Amino acid sequence: MRHLLVVIFVLILASAIAPVVSAETEYRYQTSMNLSSSWDPSHLQRPFGIGLVEPGFAWITVPGSNEIHKYNLATGERVASQGSTGTEPGQFRAPGGITADSKGNLYVADQGNHRIQRTYWDPVKQAYQTVVFASEGLQTPTGVGVDGDDNVYVADMGGNQVLKYRQDGSQDKGFWLYNPENETFVSPMNVIVDRSNNTYVLNSGRGAVQVYNRFGNLTTSWGGIGNGTGQLNWPYSMTIDTQGDVFVSDSHNDRIQKYSPNGTLLASFGGEGSGIGQLSTPAGITVDSSGIVYVVDSVNNRIVTFKKQDSADTVMIPGGVGVPRDMDDDGTIDDVNGNGRRDFADVVLYFNQMTWIAGNEPLSLFDINKNGRIDFADAVALFNGL
Repeated sequence: MRHLLVVIFVLILASAIAPVVSAETEYRYQTSMNLSSSWDPSHLQRPFGIGLVEPGFAWITVPGSNEIHKYNLATGERVASQGSTGTEPGQFRAPGGITADSKGNLYVADQGNHRIQRTYWDPVKQAYQTVVFASEGLQTPTGVGVDGDDNVYVADMGGNQVLKYRQDGSQDKGFWLYNPENETFVSPMNVIVDRSNNTYVLNSGRGAVQVYNRFGNLTTSWGGIGNGTGQLNWPYSMTIDTQGDVFVSDSHNDRIQKYSPNGTLLASFGGEGSGIGQLSTPAGITVDSSGIVYVVDSVNNRIVTFKKQDSADTVMIPGGVGVPRDMDDDGTIDDVNGNGRRDFADVVLYFNQMTWIAGNEPLSLFDINKNGRIDFADAVALFNGL
């Protein structure tokens, strides 16, 4: 009893002297998918690329096993696999970037075989088939993108170039991107094309995103090698959302950075580690139509999802066992640790993770005393409500 009174006294005292913490970060992370009871990470040993083909499903490349796997993103269930080690059609050597066209055809950067392969569903054989799509001019292709007409663009890291291919696999030799001397390509890792036919190149050796108009002229660039605000250190991949904003996997900084189309930094999230929402050498990245960002957390052998802060969904708190819940339906969370009951352990977790909660949970659900902020007084109110 004396210990309980001491804890309560500390909470009350802290509420009077501690600075207020508010929930203002744009992005918060959700539980990484490898925590799903049905998620099987055994086939994800150093995964690299990810591509959405249809709502709720993604293909992931695994360079170590020379395979590609299709997963149900809601359950983590592996529903299809393709590939083995070799040089024949359908075999790979270090598959890297992956994307899909409007027809659902997959394009895989088969890095070690210096080619792009196309995977498609064969309705006659009722199975996925893979064929060689393009190889002309390629040295070590790492990233692949498509435009609105299903032309295929390849970031060829080994050749320090970006090439364009027509749907029949022939190279469009009239395609060219013009660079000034100080912004030439040095190990470009990825390429994407937006709805206005602007081409974005991830010039990884320079730590930069470079943007070209439909005529191939450089219009803007941003980044620069480093770990400071907006800088990039060997970025591996990027994607673009429906608003035209660009997400980059800043791999050697173990974070994701989000930029406007003109390069203004909008958000930075992740951070080195293996905990919930942390990253270790993030590689492939994609975003769905609802704004959920999927990141290949390569060294941690998993996929991690990120979601906007203004979502009303709660996420598991470090130290908890499940998703927090409102047990008495009063509009605020009381089962903080997600174990299905209200007790003093919820107060302790709230107190210990207050800063984390403020940065990653919906303010309205965790503002227990409804004063418009998250502070130590909320922990006291949570205890008094037990």
